[in-house]
Amino acid sequence: MSPYVLPAAPVMRLIRRRQFEWGYTDQEMANFLGLSGATYRDGRGFISRPQAERILRRLCGPAPATAGTRETYHRMRLAETSQHLAHLDPTTIAAELRGQGPAGGEGAGDEP
Repeated sequence: MSPYVLPAAPVMRLIRRRQFEWGYTDQEMANFLGLSGATYRDGRGFISRPQAERILRRLCGPAPATAGTRETYHRMRLAETSQHLAHLDPTTIAAELRGQGPAGGEGAGDEP
């Protein structure tokens, strides 16, 4: 085998693993890697060494947000916020909204 080509299967396994971790569709992953859909779906055969290196460099970085990942992140943030708010006392929230700070804390009674 030429040093210019590599088996595609190990590279494709890594691509699929990252795709699963990031929650990308096949099309989103192919676009991110700059591959055509047919090239992306066919993990058999060989891949050129420069193309494998380029793909591996892209996979080492953070995942750019897509419509699906943005929605997932938004839902996670909403869930975290609602869990935080569930533990707050309504009188504390009202005092903070009036600018008095937490009940008995700094800012309480500062108003003229």
